[in-house]
Amino acid sequence: MKPAARQKEVSHEDGRLKIRIRLQSAALIVLNSLCLTLFLPAHGQDPVARSSQDDSDVRAAKRKVGPSPKSPRGYRGVLLADVNPKNAFKDEVIADLGSLGIWVYERMTWTQISGADPDWVMAVALGDTPKEDLIADLGDKGLWKWAHNGYPGDWTQISAKDAQWAVALDDDNDKRQEVHVHFGAPPGVWRYDESPRGRAWKQISSFNPYAGLRTATRPGASEEGVYLFPGSGVWTISLEGGEIRAGQLSGTETDADDNASARFLGGAAEDLIIDFGAKGLWLCENTEHAWHQLSDRSADRVLPVRFGRGVQRLIIDFNGDQGLYSWTFSGFPGRLAKLHPADPDAGFCQSFERDESDRKSNSQELAVDFGNSGLWAYDYDRRTWALINVKNPVFMAAGDYWGLGFDSTLAVSFGAEGLWLYEAKSGGWYQISNNAPDCGL
Repeated sequence: MKPAARQKEVSHEDGRLKIRIRLQSAALIVLNSLCLTLFLPAHGQDPVARSSQDDSDVRAAKRKVGPSPKSPRGYRGVLLADVNPKNAFKDEVIADLGSLGIWVYERMTWTQISGADPDWVMAVALGDTPKEDLIADLGDKGLWKWAHNGYPGDWTQISAKDAQWAVALDDDNDKRQEVHVHFGAPPGVWRYDESPRGRAWKQISSFNPYAGLRTATRPGASEEGVYLFPGSGVWTISLEGGEIRAGQLSGTETDADDNASARFLGGAAEDLIIDFGAKGLWLCENTEHAWHQLSDRSADRVLPVRFGRGVQRLIIDFNGDQGLYSWTFSGFPGRLAKLHPADPDAGFCQSFERDESDRKSNSQELAVDFGNSGLWAYDYDRRTWALINVKNPVFMAAGDYWGLGFDSTLAVSFGAEGLWLYEAKSGGWYQISNNAPDCGL
């Protein structure tokens, strides 16, 4: 595979991708006027939102939730995010409990913020503070934003359209995040921005990608959305001076969506790892955007993690290859090491910091779902595995629930066994709900 040379700018239309850089044609002017109706409806309280304390009424509906057909692949219906800065701790637990609605867990109490069944929920720092809001796709009810203002909080509809998935990033370097949304219909990628000037939608691509993620490959520049377009390869999209900046990183076709972005080379910006399916796993180097093949195998799942004195590594579950691997940069193609001979189960893995003493070295541990063999934690520095739960997890998420300054809390869905927290602070487990959150494994 020879990825195409990167094009620094796309001024109007690329011959293959036809990304619109300036929305000046008559058709697009009409489209923009229609979007005022489609994307910017009036503020209002979510008609299905209601407040309810504790989940005693929810427990009666105990159930096992399998992968939701409405949720994007890889979606986990639990977030740990700082939606309430007045909380004496830090992150709150936000759970998508399907038909039971959206709930927030803080100070060991559940509060329902909506009775709607979302397709997905994400946390976004839309303002200039660390506080995060929620973006929820409520299907045919549209796309909604929730902001904490006591409970049940404030719901605002930001689009009447049903979104498929979204990416949160700071694409214009203004120290606040924007949201890139793929609706499918209307086509393309749409950018949602909340600035002191107000709310605004802007189409940044007229073509539909099948996967996307956030990256930051240019030192000192704004973050970028990376999108895989059928037949047109890999592109980055951001804003500079209010104008859309689009660049092609590779024209190579790919149908894989297991990709990652982090400072794998230890440079001034992030490096992008893309799974090109049958062509293998490749790294696009920051700044100059040179491509390097890491493996001729395709990955089923990948996860960036810091192991061993803060070194950035990639955890890989290869397609058709038994075992769990880590990749570390040591000159190209880097070093692959098998961490475990068994394949991880559907929940894959999640990095967190179980040992507070490791926090000083910025070295995370890895929780791995080994199915019926239980949930295990891997300590890279000690090269040891420890069984931390005999149950078979569905998925995991991590965050700083207690405000310790690091991700010490692991939230785990055990399906019919409910939702549990594992605490580095106490070294133990406790169940916070009998219900399993939605997921899209």
